[in-house]
Amino acid sequence: MMKKILLLVLFITNLYLIKSQTYFDFNADDFNGNKVVLSEMLDKGPVVLTFWRYWCPPCTRELVALEKIYEKYEDKGLQVVGVCGDPIKYYDTTHTILKINDIRFVNVYDTDNKIQETYKDFNGYGLYPCCIMIGSNKTISYYNTAFTLGKDEIILENEVKKLFN
Repeated sequence: MMKKILLLVLFITNLYLIKSQTYFDFNADDFNGNKVVLSEMLDKGPVVLTFWRYWCPPCTRELVALEKIYEKYEDKGLQVVGVCGDPIKYYDTTHTILKINDIRFVNVYDTDNKIQETYKDFNGYGLYPCCIMIGSNKTISYYNTAFTLGKDEIILENEVKKLFN
């Protein structure tokens, strides 16, 4: 019993420490060849990162949910960055997913998985999708892995609202 309590305390402590960490900066090329620098984006407002792959249906559902949230909060300064870790040979597939689903927010390539490696404490290095919210104060305020339709889009929007409070 003590062991279970200790594990629970360690888990909660770890969750708190991760959520209060500052972000890790990166720069990468977006799908149009433009350079994206996270720190420069954060100077303009909060940023939501979503790690995704073409073969992951929950990832596509999260992209769609985040696009709807982005449309609501873009005027307030919200920025969303999709981080696609698929190999470049899937370029056409990844672009088709974005086009079919009318995803307008920025998406960057992470073909060498350097960004994912940097954020591995949050996504367990390979759990998809993974959503990380970074406030204007440059601290991580929320993260989640997986996406359940009907539940997580409400949670995501509530967490985005907190970024502006």
